[in-house]
Amino acid sequence: MSYKVGDIVPYRNTRGNVKYAKITSFKTVSNGDVWFYGIDTVTKANVWYPVHKSETLAEYQFKIGDEIICIENMGRENELTIDETYTILSIDYSDFKFDGTFLVSIKNDEGDICDYGGVRFKTKKT
Repeated sequence: MSYKVGDIVPYRNTRGNVKYAKITSFKTVSNGDVWFYGIDTVTKANVWYPVHKSETLAEYQFKIGDEIICIENMGRENELTIDETYTILSIDYSDFKFDGTFLVSIKNDEGDICDYGGVRFKTKKT
């Protein structure tokens, strides 16, 4: 676990939106997973969320303008090339899945601006 008390980390609220909380403490639950208690950075609501899910959210947080690399397209999107770099034009995390897929708009290999879901990306290392 890379988090510590005081870190501001992502979590998904009950409506499915990605929000941020400041960690106040940790607790290990009966199945051995570690959860954190925190305070939402905007609403100041109490937060109780599993660390492993927050870490997954943090791993896949992109923003408009980021350069990303397609790592898997699950055979559905023939306009995208594995290991090719794309620039994010818009993004929708409400469609986020914990396998790292979400809805993203990019300019594809054919030069068209399209929305893609079910595609896995990683950030481009500079």
